[in-house]
This record gives sequence, structure tokens and C-alpha cells, in this order.
Amino acid sequence: FAAVQKLARDQGTHLAIRVEEEPISVTTGDQIECDRAELSGTVVYTWADATGVYAAAVDKSTSAVIMTPKLVTNWGDRPRVIALSTKILLFGKNGSLDLACYALDPADPKTALDGAETVVFSAAGGFSLYYDVERGPSADTAIFAARRSPNTSYEVGTVTAALVIAKATKARTCDGPI
Repeated sequence: FAAVQKLARDQGTHLAIRVEEEPISVTTGDQIECDRAELSGTVVYTWADATGVYAAAVDKSTSAVIMTPKLVTNWGDRPRVIALSTKILLFGKNGSLDLACYALDPADPKTALDGAETVVFSAAGGFSLYYDVERGPSADTAIFAARRSPNTSYEVGTVTAALVIAKATKARTCDGPI
């Protein structure tokens, strides 16, 4: 019994972990499929909920709102944002089931979202939600890969900050996530 008492005294007091949370942009739905990119002091957030895909932007140093949550109209799922050297690219599956993109200027991201999207590749070839985008070796280029539906091929390519697209279809089975 004495050994147990000594062990209990030696363990000490443990406090709960303190977590700080700061809401950046709030919509009424459950925010899922979130992503974030930062360029020139601007942080762009994107997420999906039951009503669609949203994007918002804040100033990194002051947390001032640059763009309130904006519904990216006619879009479906899996938004992604990638910071290049001069623009932040916003990718997602649009309402026509295409992989689409906007090039956001960090000084004024809303202007691009008020304009037309650029289709990276069309659903006519069958686009699946399995896709990924990363910054490429060139500072102002993103690289994408996406599984087509049916999964007997996949698409690879690049998108520049000026929304110039180069792509190729690879006729190889892609039977899982990219």
C-alpha cells in the first residue's frame, strides 16, 4: 500500500490542453473539404457545404476581411487552392461535372470569382472526383492529375497563373484515388 501511495504522489497534476480557435469565415452549413493558400499577405480559404463551394480571403497580418464568404456558383465538390508566384488558383468540380479553375489576384480575389470559370478539362471525357493539384516546378504553374470516368484513363497537365492549360490523357487504368 505504501508503494501505491508514493506512486500517486509522484505523478503530479496534469492540466487539460488549451486550444485556441478563431472563426475566419462562417456559413450556416457544415464546412467540409476545406483548403487554404497564402500569397502576398492574403490567405484564401475554400470549403464546401450542402449549398455549394465557398471562398473567402483575409489579410494575414491584420486578419482583416478582404473577401467575405462568396458562394462559387454552379460548383460541386472538392475545392482546392494553390498559391503560385502571382495568383492563387481555385480548382473544383463545377455543375457541369468539369474540372474548372479561377485565377485569384491576392489583392482582389473577388473580381475573378465574379467572372467566368476556366474549364481545365471537360466532363465529356468523364471526370471523377479523384483529382489533385500541386504547385509545379515553375513558380507560376500548377500540375494536376485527375481520374477519368470510366477509370481506364487519367488526365495530367499544367495550368499557369494566366490560365493557360496544357494536358494529356494517359490511357492507363486508374482504379484508385490520385
